[in-house]
Amino acid sequence: MKALQIRQLLLISILLLSISGVNVQDDPALSPRVGHKMVVDSGNDQVILFGGNSLSEAQVFYDDTWIYSPESNIWTQLMIDGPSPRGSHALAYNPDDGTVLLFGGQTPTRRLSETWVFDCTTETWIEIETETSPEGRSDFGMVCDSSRGVFILYGGWSGRSGLRDDTWVFDPKANTWSEIEIDVTPGRMYGQNLEFDPVG
Repeated sequence: MKALQIRQLLLISILLLSISGVNVQDDPALSPRVGHKMVVDSGNDQVILFGGNSLSEAQVFYDDTWIYSPESNIWTQLMIDGPSPRGSHALAYNPDDGTVLLFGGQTPTRRLSETWVFDCTTETWIEIETETSPEGRSDFGMVCDSSRGVFILYGGWSGRSGLRDDTWVFDPKANTWSEIEIDVTPGRMYGQNLEFDPVG
C-alpha cells in the first residue's frame, strides 16, 4: 500500500477513535497536553508523538516519546533519552529512510534551534550538530520533500525577531541547513502547516 494511503488510514482511525470516545490511552503517564506533535510512520504502520506541555497554568513541558499502534489500539511510551522538554516544535517523517526530523520548539524561558533525528527502526534519538540553522522558533511549518529527500521549514515565532517569513531546507545526507532567498513569500506568520504534494 502506498505511504500516502497508509497515512490517511491511520489518521482516519485516530479521528474515529477520538470521535467515538474510545479510550486509546494505555498508560496514565500519557497526560492531556497541547503543543505536542505527531507523525505517521508509514514504514511501521504506527504514529509517533513527542513532547508538548500541560494544560495547567504551571505549563509543565514534556520530553516523552510515544508510539501508537492502530492494530492494537495502544499507546506505548519509549523509555529512551532524547530532546529536552518542549512544545510547539515540528516533526516531519522521511519515508525514504524511516526517520523523523525534529526542529525547534519552546520552553518556559526560550525558543530552541536544535535539530534531532528519530530512527523509527532502532527507536533512538540523535542530535545533529550543524554549522548554521534557522533561528530558534516555535509554531512553524515543516514538511519532508520526499522527491528530493530534504525537509522544508517556513515561518514561525522567533524568540529574537518575532514573526518570521524565512524558508530553510535541511539536507539529512549532508546534515546541513540552508536558507533559501525568495522574493515573494506568504508573509510573516505562525501556527501554519505545510503539506507536500508528491504529484505536483
